[in-house]
Amino acid sequence: MIVAVHAKVDYTGRFQILDVCLPGYTAPSPQIAGPGRRLLALVSGLQPGRGMATPQALLALQQFVTGMKEGQRDVAASITQIIVAGGTQMETDDEDLGEGSLDQADKFLAALATSVPVVIMPGATDSATNQSLPQAPLGSVCLPYSAQAGAKAVSNPCAMEVAGCKVLGSSGQPVSSVLQFTNLERPVDALRTCLEARLMAPTAPTELAIAPHVEDPMVIMDNHVPRVMFSGNHPTFQTDQREDVVFVCVPAFHQRPAVVLVDLDTLSAEEVVMQV
Repeated sequence: MIVAVHAKVDYTGRFQILDVCLPGYTAPSPQIAGPGRRLLALVSGLQPGRGMATPQALLALQQFVTGMKEGQRDVAASITQIIVAGGTQMETDDEDLGEGSLDQADKFLAALATSVPVVIMPGATDSATNQSLPQAPLGSVCLPYSAQAGAKAVSNPCAMEVAGCKVLGSSGQPVSSVLQFTNLERPVDALRTCLEARLMAPTAPTELAIAPHVEDPMVIMDNHVPRVMFSGNHPTFQTDQREDVVFVCVPAFHQRPAVVLVDLDTLSAEEVVMQV
């Protein structure tokens, strides 16, 4: 990472940092508005069977996304894609319990995929893939029902286009690591710092495991600057908008049963909590 530092040597001979300047980023091109409202749905940390990820909460989410909930059908019809930002499998030392949780999540996501395009990212609790970044997609052997229903498994972090809008995000490990080794307190501030540093994982490889590559896959090039940048598996929903980029921290569903909707034209983001 390239950083400019403004500092001085104090009377004790110690190096005192006064200010830090990160590379920053060029604002992406304005989005061309499409016909009708276009929403991106973000959810993370499903982990069926853990905490608040009860069968009732998952059913409420399914009914909301598929348009079966009264008064929400217009919203559901506007959802162009749903991204599951990691945490599909329950975090547990019990292998049978973990596999059972993954099977429940697989069947649940398959039901969603029959109504709306579903993209599934791995995360820190998903033992069916590597734990170093970038994480490989969860294979169809792990999620057979979802794969058969048309859900797409992708890597973590992942860059994609949704309805012509550039989207970039991770399942939360980079943001959690930045919070651990800086004075930043809010996950959304750490997420914005990642883009300003032009790195998806600024603390890698010293504090966050990353697979060796000839070229660093965590570098955010000019042509990859997104309009929507997200991070999954956080305690609460947070959002911020700067320079035509919206930053979204997605709550872990098992901690707070909610889905985040991002309007791809206005870049507004809102949290919808499942009422059980």
